[in-house]
Amino acid sequence: MTHPEMTRMLIAEQQRDMLARADQRRKVRFAKRQRKVNDDAVAAAEELLVARVPDYVDGSFRENAPEATSAAPAARSAA
Repeated sequence: MTHPEMTRMLIAEQQRDMLARADQRRKVRFAKRQRKVNDDAVAAAEELLVARVPDYVDGSFRENAPEATSAAPAARSAA
């Protein structure tokens, strides 16, 4: 049989080891959860669809405008 003080020291050492392992596992789980949250946020941002806003008052887009004309249709007088 061992001395009671030696037994207490061994038990305390085991408890410290178990607590350290539990703390390490908790940190790993937290990091995995945070990574998943970040990945989900990035995926949601990539899926965000933005409606196109027309370049001109008449609802047309710059890519549809003739190349030779540099004036916007809004420059014309309204009738």
